[in-house]
Amino acid sequence: MANDDRKSGGILYKLLPCRGKKYKKRKIKIRKVWRKAPIRMSISSRPVKEKLKQEIGHNEGDTVESKGHKGGLGTFVDIRSKYVVIKKLRDKSFAEIKNAIIESFKNCPEPIHTLTVDNGSEFALHDDVRKELQRKVYFAIHIPRGNVVSMKTQTVL
Repeated sequence: MANDDRKSGGILYKLLPCRGKKYKKRKIKIRKVWRKAPIRMSISSRPVKEKLKQEIGHNEGDTVESKGHKGGLGTFVDIRSKYVVIKKLRDKSFAEIKNAIIESFKNCPEPIHTLTVDNGSEFALHDDVRKELQRKVYFAIHIPRGNVVSMKTQTVL
């Protein structure tokens, strides 16, 4: 309608908020998709000792992003002893995370058997970590967001 008014020499299109111009669609951020490594083990294949929290040396890792996405923290917690290792990160890149994991566990006083992490792209170099530390790296099972909410409500009920 606005284009018809403009073509016929009218002035009504000037009164519109966009003055008859087409609305520009915003660019949608594309989620980073990283290559899945062939040696990617699921959390369901962890040892029974780790599931029962009977043995020291089974760790869980995650990242905390800082305000403004300028850096963050890499946190690694032993499931049994609750021993926490926190490393400051310059950014959330997979190379930075790989170096933080290796530095954290190279001189760790406790024996390290396994490391369980989430499915974030920052853990893409888990094969290098596995080879360097000679330990197994497991990944959490991906659960869609809608299912997580329903699982939380089921546990409350």
